[in-house]
Amino acid sequence: MENIFINSLFPKKPKFDFIVTTIGVKLEDFEQFLKEHREWAINEKKGWLSIDILKTKGDADKFYCKMTKYANGSYEKTTEVSSSSHMPDRDLAMPQIAEDEADDLPF
Repeated sequence: MENIFINSLFPKKPKFDFIVTTIGVKLEDFEQFLKEHREWAINEKKGWLSIDILKTKGDADKFYCKMTKYANGSYEKTTEVSSSSHMPDRDLAMPQIAEDEADDLPF
């Protein structure tokens, strides 16, 4: 997985509430960005580029753009891991309580 920051798209906080965001495009730089990633988009993503618009941690009114390239062209699927595979040597069986000890339990 490779994160690529797009330094030619500049999302900004909109002037009106009904606008989600306003994006400024530096044309020459964006054109170069498209040329650099054209082959990957055509071969791996059927001609599409997906661009994420993210908020900065320090200021929720500041945004930036990022594209992620995945090794196989799509999102990497994660496999679910069970608790027994995290700690294979852990005994998950419930401990047995002797009858005389069971009478001392508060419940």
